[in-house]
Amino acid sequence: MRSKKVWMAVAAVAVCIGFVCVGAGLAMGGSLYDIRIALGFEDGRPHFFQYDSAKEDLRLEDITSLRVMLPMGEIHVAEADQDDIRILNIKEDSYTLDISGKEAVLDIQDKAFYFFNFGSDSAQDITITVPRGFDFENLEIHNAMGDMELHDIRAKTMYLKANMGDINGTDLKTEGLHVENDMGDVELEGIFLKTTYIDNDMGDVDIRIFDDIRNYSYDAHCSMGNVKVNGEKDQTTRTSHTEHEITVRNSMGDISLEFD
Repeated sequence: MRSKKVWMAVAAVAVCIGFVCVGAGLAMGGSLYDIRIALGFEDGRPHFFQYDSAKEDLRLEDITSLRVMLPMGEIHVAEADQDDIRILNIKEDSYTLDISGKEAVLDIQDKAFYFFNFGSDSAQDITITVPRGFDFENLEIHNAMGDMELHDIRAKTMYLKANMGDINGTDLKTEGLHVENDMGDVELEGIFLKTTYIDNDMGDVDIRIFDDIRNYSYDAHCSMGNVKVNGEKDQTTRTSHTEHEITVRNSMGDISLEFD
């Protein structure tokens, strides 16, 4: 009898904790629909197992500016033999796409991290392809958790943001590059004209510029780590009367600038 009372007490405590969690979730902006999804009541299956979602490709015509926001996963951007912008391998019903004039905004939703929704398939591996020789007016990529890679991409302005993940780019060309990374390496090479700004909190920064060093002013500083310019230490600042400037800030990690 005593054992039965103990188990009943444990069950009562568990129920109370459950109600507290539900109340906290609702107070933080959640909804009963989110709770049903998290517990598997919507489709009759528990969401702590992995399931494959249907995927689709998006085709964007007459778009010159693109903004992509991904909560978790990887993003690859590259050229291809085609005449429009394509976003491949995106899960159905996981995003909103807003188009205004020649600008498109793709916001991919994160349906994970609700209560018991551990191990869900919210992470996505997205590929964006553009026509060969295509020039973006503006390209913005925000990735909260995961890597991004860009190859042979040109944009008048380019903004790359990662909270946790590496940012890699080869054969890039832009007149205004802005990069922010909270945790991860930044490795970019290409032609970076006019203004380049890179801010990294933790990780190494390696930038290779396909141009003569005499055409640039630069200011590179890290709180904990080494700064090298063309393989030489302590050349952290160079001021010249040019229209191209590079600023690099790194809290913890090395900085390398290479000019070809």
